[in-house]
Amino acid sequence: MRTKRIITILAAALVAVILIPSCGTGSSGESGKDNLAVLASARSTEICLALDRELQLIKALGISRTIQDYTVLTVSSVPAFTQAEIAQMDAQWRAADASNDDTDPLVSQILYNAMSYELRNFRDQFPQHVEVFITNPQGVNIASTNRTSDYYQADEDWWQTAYGQGLYIGQPEYDAGKGAGERAKA
Repeated sequence: MRTKRIITILAAALVAVILIPSCGTGSSGESGKDNLAVLASARSTEICLALDRELQLIKALGISRTIQDYTVLTVSSVPAFTQAEIAQMDAQWRAADASNDDTDPLVSQILYNAMSYELRNFRDQFPQHVEVFITNPQGVNIASTNRTSDYYQADEDWWQTAYGQGLYIGQPEYDAGKGAGERAKA
């Protein structure tokens, strides 16, 4: 939610910087333009600093020994799935999501493992991170703070960018599937 507000403020400041020069003339108009430019610059700096803090929090989570050890253990101990197996598990997950069922065996093994507990602790300390989850290299969930709308993430553009480039920072978006509020993917 805070991230969305920051983006909204940045957008409003940007619109003000773009539109105000075309409005008004004369010395009083110039003074107003200068004030708005200073305000827009200050707000954009604040927004950049806030986004950088959030990115640093996510990076710190990623270097947690618990998270790293569990990820290595999970990835090395679970054999690679075929696309048919992934499709079947994704269908199972979506059915559980549709019925709001966290007790489904596939869902519960993801939601109630040690890494998910660490993710929930992180979310409790930093509640602006509404949904945090980790996937394996195949793009299936291995830990999550809460049930996502689907199990398979590798078909998402953001996941493909993050996997290929090591990082993805997207625009805040409303999670219409959950009505849970805004979330930012990082």
